[in-house]
Amino acid sequence: MNNVSFDSRTATLKLGEPLGLKASEGQRLQILLHHPLQAMLTRKGSSSFSVGEELEVQLRPFEVAMIEVAPQALAEGGSPARELMEPSSRFSYGVPIREAAGASELEMHFADSEVLEHRGYRRRYQAFEGTLPGYTNGRHQVAVVSTFSREGRRWRHSQMSELVQAMAMVGGSIVEFAATPDYRQISNNQWNPWIVFSAPLPAAFAGRRIQFGISSYLPEDVEISTKLWVLKQTWKPRRRPLPNCWI
Repeated sequence: MNNVSFDSRTATLKLGEPLGLKASEGQRLQILLHHPLQAMLTRKGSSSFSVGEELEVQLRPFEVAMIEVAPQALAEGGSPARELMEPSSRFSYGVPIREAAGASELEMHFADSEVLEHRGYRRRYQAFEGTLPGYTNGRHQVAVVSTFSREGRRWRHSQMSELVQAMAMVGGSIVEFAATPDYRQISNNQWNPWIVFSAPLPAAFAGRRIQFGISSYLPEDVEISTKLWVLKQTWKPRRRPLPNCWI
């Protein structure tokens, strides 16, 4: 199961033929989560399910989950439990933003500006501001999401970070973003109509005002739509650096 969204979503599972599960009606089952973590899925603390039931499974933002449906074991294993629905946990916040006057200190200047202008691209700068949510309990990340369109259709480019950059500020602290995708992630010629700028958030930034600027060189008729998200970090961070070259 794959949730391609900044929001948590639910997937419906019919424990039977729709899953290719051939078993007698009412047979007791258990559901094991193998990815992204090993866990026993439970419903209000119970790990017992039966053939024929229809279940809702909550998926966290951008979570890819692999589960195994198996006959109920005679003895419980050692895997930690995870509830099918996690109503007490908040995994993402869509932050309302508005255009900010000034904030010129967040504008970025491109070393290849003359090359981009020669292509006919126009220099633009937009500044926004919003209030970060009062996030607690665990590490959180901020994400600036920009999508691009032309005449109502998505507009794609092979290396969007060549054309668009972002910088943010909370109080007097500069927030430096990492861009996704970066130049290492497009070798399969996947032209994309979006770019995400993300950075870890310290606990001290919760509830404070954030300002950010989007600097770009784009064709005249390409439109930008920008949103701001805060996500609870439920994934394991990369523990080794990416090589600074093609491999």
